[in-house]
Amino acid sequence: VNVFFFVSGFLILGKKIQPSNILFRIMIPAVIFSTLEYFPKVLLAGGELSAVSFMTETLGGGTYWFLSALGVAQLIIWALQKTGIKSIWFYVLCSVLLALAGIMINRSGFAVLGSDDSFPWKYKQGMICTVFMAAGALYGKYIGSKSLGTWALVLLSCVYVLGCVLFSGYLGDSSVLYCSLQLSGFFWSIAGIICVVELCRRLPEWEPIRFLGRNTILFYMMSGALPTVLTMMFSRYLALNALSLLLIFVLSYAIAIILTMIIVRYMPFLKDLRTLSRNNK
Repeated sequence: VNVFFFVSGFLILGKKIQPSNILFRIMIPAVIFSTLEYFPKVLLAGGELSAVSFMTETLGGGTYWFLSALGVAQLIIWALQKTGIKSIWFYVLCSVLLALAGIMINRSGFAVLGSDDSFPWKYKQGMICTVFMAAGALYGKYIGSKSLGTWALVLLSCVYVLGCVLFSGYLGDSSVLYCSLQLSGFFWSIAGIICVVELCRRLPEWEPIRFLGRNTILFYMMSGALPTVLTMMFSRYLALNALSLLLIFVLSYAIAIILTMIIVRYMPFLKDLRTLSRNNK
């Protein structure tokens, strides 16, 4: 997931963040889809419906932690932009301080509401992920439209893979979700992210990939519900093995494509409510 924070930082480099875009393109879609997902998810899991869990999972941003953290992070960057300071190193410094603060808050056990210490909107994860967004911004500023040389990428990829195989227990934690980010884990994660980003930049132009890129948020919001439901259905009739899991993945992806195409074509307001007012003009 860290790669998506990194890419987000790369994409917003030099751009003025609009709070309305955060609200309508991230937060409201997350609330809509989490509301649609909440009742089937709880009932299929045999859980208990409650007003508190419903509020924390939907309006509290508890269902899609990545979107919640991304929304919080972008709001923080918007606030920092209000200072008028344009130096990228100002944002790097702030991101480091924010990440440290998020980790310290997590270790303190502080909770705004009950036992959910990430309420509201995974704010601690949002603070921590700014350091990956800052890294993405640095990558965009100093590498930009250029790419690493092929041999440099091959060497970095080999070192990264060998390191993961030989020193897996000594690389440090890179988790944003669990607020357990460590310095060594951060740098090792950045090395892997750069490998992934550089490989993706070398991919040929292909419309299915472009379609996926334009609708990443929709695919993300379906990435949990569809495999979960299909796994529960398959487990009733088939043994879960490598073949059945592969089939679940293919079916999940195919269904996600179909649903995304329907939403984009007939219900674009699910991605951005402002399309309703535009269509009425």
